[in-house]
Amino acid sequence: CQAVAWNPNGRQLASAGADHNICIWDLPTPDADSSIDDPVSLQPAAVLEGHELRVNNVEYVPVYPQLVASTSHDDTWRLWDIEKQEEILLQEGHNHPVPSLAARTFPIFP
Repeated sequence: CQAVAWNPNGRQLASAGADHNICIWDLPTPDADSSIDDPVSLQPAAVLEGHELRVNNVEYVPVYPQLVASTSHDDTWRLWDIEKQEEILLQEGHNHPVPSLAARTFPIFP
């Protein structure tokens, strides 16, 4: 795993890495009888595919928690809609791997 990001809603996280994919994980709500020692086995709620090389970073967009942005060694960054499980923006043109990004709280969609 190369990168992990928490969704602002606190109930989901995204992970990314060398397999070129972004996995979205829905986290279970612990009940009163749960313990830190209780094992939990999860399967990804979604797998976002599109990068051609390792994914370097993943970040949720704070004001749009259904969106996640990613950077990659394929010289791109991408914006994904988690609910639709699709890429909604591809930014090409970098001459080198894109190592990181910072999602900020500014409106990009109405």
